[in-house]
Amino acid sequence: MKRLFATRGQIIVRILMAFCMVNFLLSWLGINLIPFLPPDRFDISRFASMVIFIIGGALLFVVDKSRKK
Repeated sequence: MKRLFATRGQIIVRILMAFCMVNFLLSWLGINLIPFLPPDRFDISRFASMVIFIIGGALLFVVDKSRKK
């Protein structure tokens, strides 16, 4: 039987991924949502959100695979 609702962990990861997408899009406008990372050094603050987004997607994939077993 398929569950209709997401677990708390999935909801947290999806919120984090949405924040990362917004941060990445706003970084192109010059708005930095994560000011603790330096904005000028190799564009770390711009691409850190993409890395977090990819990690979150991998976590969701692993959780979904483990729930199907």
